[in-house]
Amino acid sequence: MLRRSSRLLVRLPKCRRPRERPWEIFNVRDFGYHEGSQNYMMWLGTAVVFTSMLAFEVYQQIQRKLASSTLTLPKQGAKQQQWSPYQDNGGTTAAIAGKDFVILAGDTRLNGDYCLHSRHDQSKIFQLTPYTYMASNGMQADRLQLQQMLKYRVKWYQYNNGGRVPPTKAIAQLMSTMLYHRRFFPYYTFNIYDAGRLNGAFLYGTRGSAASFLEPNAFTGAAERDIYTGDSVSFFIITKDGVQRESFELRKD
Repeated sequence: MLRRSSRLLVRLPKCRRPRERPWEIFNVRDFGYHEGSQNYMMWLGTAVVFTSMLAFEVYQQIQRKLASSTLTLPKQGAKQQQWSPYQDNGGTTAAIAGKDFVILAGDTRLNGDYCLHSRHDQSKIFQLTPYTYMASNGMQADRLQLQQMLKYRVKWYQYNNGGRVPPTKAIAQLMSTMLYHRRFFPYYTFNIYDAGRLNGAFLYGTRGSAASFLEPNAFTGAAERDIYTGDSVSFFIITKDGVQRESFELRKD
């Protein structure tokens, strides 16, 4: 750009374009350095040393400020909150076995952390075969996963054996193997099948948050004492003639 003056022509310098990245304070090329050159490497080393010294000086100043302050930290240290992948969704199940019948019962309340998620949860008692049921408590996600895996294995057994329904003993062994396989990250479930009568050891069984409260007025008394049990209880009565289902109302609060 030329500008005419009274005596001579003066060439003005061109205005430099603003940098595309405003955080660039300067460019090494402004000083005649180019990548790969010796001067460039010297400049880079100097910049690294300068940055390290500046960071160390800031660290020392922070330490001096903390040493001179009156702030005192508690001796026990900061409180740690550890995350857990498990959650107990409450509920209670029970089973009674007789000479030619089995009764399974489970409440319909689903909750966690003092929150009521559902009053009509039907996932605690699950049908595996026409005459094999499983009652489960614990974490609902693990309970549903275990039920679906068992259902898949039962169908696979039927496919490989011409549609023959697996006996309860085979299903119990299958469940034992599956739970042992997950022993390092186990399913958070507590299960009852065939009322524990597979080997003739028990005539009844209970699982869940109110298992220790069950007695002759089982679920009514348990609902009075345990906030995780309530709403209603579903009964599955299994006999040689078939399966009968009944429901009994519990307290709602």
